[in-house]
Amino acid sequence: MVIRNTWGRNHDSTKVVFLIGEPENVTVAQRVKNESMHYGDIVQGNFVDVYRNMTYKHVMGLKWVAHHCPTAKYVLKTDDDVVVNSREMTHFLARELSPWGVKDLITCQVLQNAKVQRSKNSKWKVTTEEYPSAYYPTYCAGWAILYSQDVIPRLLKIAQSTPYFWIDDVHITGVIAEKIGVARTPLSSLILTPSKVKQLKVFGPKYVGSFVLGPPDLSAGKIMEIWTSIPA
Repeated sequence: MVIRNTWGRNHDSTKVVFLIGEPENVTVAQRVKNESMHYGDIVQGNFVDVYRNMTYKHVMGLKWVAHHCPTAKYVLKTDDDVVVNSREMTHFLARELSPWGVKDLITCQVLQNAKVQRSKNSKWKVTTEEYPSAYYPTYCAGWAILYSQDVIPRLLKIAQSTPYFWIDDVHITGVIAEKIGVARTPLSSLILTPSKVKQLKVFGPKYVGSFVLGPPDLSAGKIMEIWTSIPA
């Protein structure tokens, strides 16, 4: 509801949907069904909504866009603990990139030379059977990825013939993006750092400069706090 009432409000040029799998709890599943019928903004897949199924969710989102939003110029995939400065994002897409849409765009917080985690204590522990190499290819941090429309059907095509890997940002924006030959462009200069969140609240948006995305891992309260600090 926080997203629906802040940056996720649909405008003439945008549509926001929530991607989920199937809840393991029957009561939660019914609540999701009721909410979907009420708001009409939930896209649900027939896989259990657990962390190791994130790649299914990511691909499902791309597939939904390909089928239902084929004329959209850009697609932003974010986690639900992120705030989007929607006014600045619209300005960035229309003025900084192109009002007609650019091609071959995957822009995000780019990660390079990331080492594969083998420690049994790591949330992202990966076995050599799952991923033999010691390092991942260049990829996007999965909390916010901006795609141009032309990239999506190409990613989907290769995803159908590429063995499944459960870390979705590595799989989609690393392995598969490499196969289709699309570079990952850094967006870091337009991402609000955690240290600037406090400055935004105290001094206002002019002090921190323009940004299109807040930092990840925000509470619902912090999303509201940042949103109210952004000029309408």
